[in-house]
Amino acid sequence: LVEQDRLGSTLAEARNLLGATLVERGRYTEAIEILRKSALDEMNTAPHLAWGNLGLAQQRAGDDAAALESFQEAVRLQPRFCIGWFRMGAVYADRNDYERAEQALTRALDADPTCREAPQLQGAWRLRGEARAHLGFREEAVTDFERCIELGPGTPDGIGCQALLDGAP
Repeated sequence: LVEQDRLGSTLAEARNLLGATLVERGRYTEAIEILRKSALDEMNTAPHLAWGNLGLAQQRAGDDAAALESFQEAVRLQPRFCIGWFRMGAVYADRNDYERAEQALTRALDADPTCREAPQLQGAWRLRGEARAHLGFREEAVTDFERCIELGPGTPDGIGCQALLDGAP
């Protein structure tokens, strides 16, 4: 039974990796099918990762409603899943739902102590700053843009944050 559990977990993990690869190759329909199998696999020891990748595939395929459901399931299963919160916040920002975007992005940055310093979450600082600016929270937005720049001034997000600060009245 232990061997069967290990093999079942390995299959779910392999499906998740294959699905993530298909997302990066732009093959969203295939990715969605494979990632759904991984996410729903009872042997999956990290289903939140599969749900997160499924949400990304759905988002890139243009199905924001399905993506939000998948991201919500990912963070329900693992509330410390920073990337899941970040991706959810990005969908809300794309929909101009700045209040929910700001809430999700704050969760992304507060979900785990390591999230605030994670370079892969630099975009969360930028997006939260943009959401806060839209909501009229100028000082908080400036603080977020400054933190974004600290994490990497030469990255696309860092350059974008600097441009937003330079254009701030």
